[in-house]
Amino acid sequence: MRLASSDAVIDEDEVDVVELYLFFAQNILATVEKSLLLLEKDSTSIIDVPNIVNQLFQNLNSRIQQKFFGAEATLKMNSLEADKRQVI
Repeated sequence: MRLASSDAVIDEDEVDVVELYLFFAQNILATVEKSLLLLEKDSTSIIDVPNIVNQLFQNLNSRIQQKFFGAEATLKMNSLEADKRQVI
């Protein structure tokens, strides 16, 4: 694959790693977005904020402990060679 504006060449392994990071970010950001939507509601009071933030923290910690980073990220990670997985 060649970039149009330069002579830099990106190989398929690098593309796979970039896609993996994007899938991971998409999954995490979906969780964060749910909390942000709750915080932005007109009916949310200052009393609700700590509970919403704690729930977000628990959700993220749970995903880390269960090693759940989304189906697309997991599939992409499993498709990488073992040595690339070790680096990531």
